[in-house]
Amino acid sequence: MLILLLSLMAQASAEISPFFGDLENFKTKSLNLQTEEQSLVASNDLLFSRRLFWTPKLSLSLEKNKSRLNNIEVSSSDSINADLTLNIFKGGSDWNSMKEAKAQNNAQELQLLNEGLRVEVKASDLIFKALFITESQRIEEQLLKLKEESFKIVKDRYGQGKIPLQEVNKSEVDLVQQKNKLRSAILELSENKSQISSLFITSIQTKNWPFNEKTMPKLPEAAKLPVAQQKYWISQSREETWKATKGLHWPSLDFHLQYQESPIVKRDNQRVIGLVTFTLPIWNRYETSSQVSTAYAQYIGALNDYKETEQTLSQRLHFLKEKIEMARLNLFESKRNLELSKKLYDDILRSFRLGRITTNDLIIEQNRLLESENNLALSQLAFHQGIIEACTLSGIKSSECLE
Repeated sequence: MLILLLSLMAQASAEISPFFGDLENFKTKSLNLQTEEQSLVASNDLLFSRRLFWTPKLSLSLEKNKSRLNNIEVSSSDSINADLTLNIFKGGSDWNSMKEAKAQNNAQELQLLNEGLRVEVKASDLIFKALFITESQRIEEQLLKLKEESFKIVKDRYGQGKIPLQEVNKSEVDLVQQKNKLRSAILELSENKSQISSLFITSIQTKNWPFNEKTMPKLPEAAKLPVAQQKYWISQSREETWKATKGLHWPSLDFHLQYQESPIVKRDNQRVIGLVTFTLPIWNRYETSSQVSTAYAQYIGALNDYKETEQTLSQRLHFLKEKIEMARLNLFESKRNLELSKKLYDDILRSFRLGRITTNDLIIEQNRLLESENNLALSQLAFHQGIIEACTLSGIKSSECLE
């Protein structure tokens, strides 16, 4: 049984893509995600509290008093008090406060989801940039070897008196520039590793581009856009706050029950039963009206923020779908173009060795080969970034959207 269990676990772990494993590692280490999880716990507690608005408030107190004069105890009294207060009517303010807490809880649930998706976007961006910079460094190293080889050929041909000194100088300048480009790529990779380490990630397991040009993200027909949905629930919360604030204009009716024994040893009881308090707000220096006006302005602001966010993200998702298809075509063509560029460079290099073309012509073809390599890496980067952003913007985990 143990061997079978270990075998199943090994198969399960093998099925997990290194890329998705890296994303989960980023999410596990995310401090912001931990903060949002705790905020959701607090939001749940607040909602539970607001749902108990119809229940009475109950308090119990014990009191012990001693009076002394010239170190002589003059009097001593003990008492116990119990208070029960129940609001009967407050213009629906408590009901609105409960609905406000419910809207806040919904918003916080979406905030937790959005934070997890934001971590995925940031993590994938760092991972893809690491792959891109690593690829760029490999290309620069490969090109440096080509330029070193061509520089050696140029020096040999100059030593044979076949070309002027200017050709040697051109090749040497081009070689120095290539060394500078390689150092820049190395520095960029170091910076990327530093950014990953700042998120408490020691290393990433993704060493190759995780998806190919045939990968199709599973996007819903009508995306819910959780970022916009969170804004919607925030606006609903502000609306209920505004309605609850308006309830302060209404009178309040409270039932109060009190029980007291003092002193306890003599069982001298005092009871106040069924005391109803009616409070009618008449004039509070316009404070309630100003609070209502402020609450309404916040509601309108939150509502407009939701509408603007929904419109912006809907257009962004529409653009991303076009970007993905464009990047997919670029990826197909970049792979084919690179193959053609390599063949062309091999032909040009043979002609250069035979002295049929100049150093300038060789440099041009080397740069063309570099551009083809870079275009392929950029196409990979754009395609991968596009599908991840489209998935997360639609509210779908990458592992579910791109399985």
